[in-house]
Amino acid sequence: LRACLSMGEKRERQSSVGCLNNCWIMKPGGKSRGRGVSVIRTLGRLQQIERDSLQATGGEQTTRWVVQKYIEKPLLVHDRKFDLRQWILVTSWSPLTIWWFDECYVRFCAEDYDGTDTENKFKHLSNNSIAKHSTNFNTRCIGEGNMWDQETFACHLRLVGGDASSNDGWTDDPWSDVVLPEMQRAAV
Repeated sequence: LRACLSMGEKRERQSSVGCLNNCWIMKPGGKSRGRGVSVIRTLGRLQQIERDSLQATGGEQTTRWVVQKYIEKPLLVHDRKFDLRQWILVTSWSPLTIWWFDECYVRFCAEDYDGTDTENKFKHLSNNSIAKHSTNFNTRCIGEGNMWDQETFACHLRLVGGDASSNDGWTDDPWSDVVLPEMQRAAV
């Protein structure tokens, strides 16, 4: 069994972020602030959301959807999911010219993560337009507005990171050595 799992992990690069819950995130195109976002597990639920959308518009197809695999085993900070918000500006496509703002920020969900509770948006969406309605908003030691600046996050990664001398692939400065370069690579 372990050999089979190992083979599967070698073939599927993202096997460490998936689970058996088959969760997907469904987002309506053209909306912001977490409006209309759902975490779903079944094709039937996806179809129901689409039917409800059609019914609300009198049968007219007005919404396009983005559906992507949901990371079911996310990195958590104080038991909360989070996202990183980085500002970039593209001033030219040819040649590609990208300006990278020096600071990003981290937004946290208002409630502790529970991958089995897909109905509670406060556990899955870190957008403050959603999170501010939770009774747990601002009740933990995360910070004002459920946000951290980049340096606070970098410090946290250094504190919880592995020992660089143990050769476990970790580093003394995970933010500068791993996270930031990967974000910049993804932007290009």
